[in-house]
Amino acid sequence: MAAIRLAVPEDMLPLMELLRAFYVEERLAYTAGVQSALAGLLEAPARGVVFLIATDAAPPSAANLAGYFVLTYGYSLERGGKTALLDELYIDPAHRRKGLATVALAHAATAARAAGCAALHVEVQDTNRLAANLYARAGFQNQHRQYLTLTL
Repeated sequence: MAAIRLAVPEDMLPLMELLRAFYVEERLAYTAGVQSALAGLLEAPARGVVFLIATDAAPPSAANLAGYFVLTYGYSLERGGKTALLDELYIDPAHRRKGLATVALAHAATAARAAGCAALHVEVQDTNRLAANLYARAGFQNQHRQYLTLTL
């Protein structure tokens, strides 16, 4: 079974190790801006929250850390108010295919509801069929819209 807990500023170093691994795997640029954004979330939960995922029922610590996920908050007229974005979900490869991501998704939905969110969004690359299937099994629906970005 898995254990999940809210990350705190003292978790920054083990989280950075997981983020680096995720960014390498996804071929994303791991920059000082990423580190700064992570610190900003850990210090200001109104922006969003980070959760640690452990490999067993013991509370997550550096010794049993298997992954993390991030919820950030937005606001949508169409959705009727506050929304959450599952900004990142990462499970260390050694711990995959054991149900941790499924548990994390259920926890993310519960946390988003508890935060007063009307919807939970996720972004997935077209080529990542495993992730897309995981999200579909968890109830996420393709809205048949394109997610476009203007970098500022």
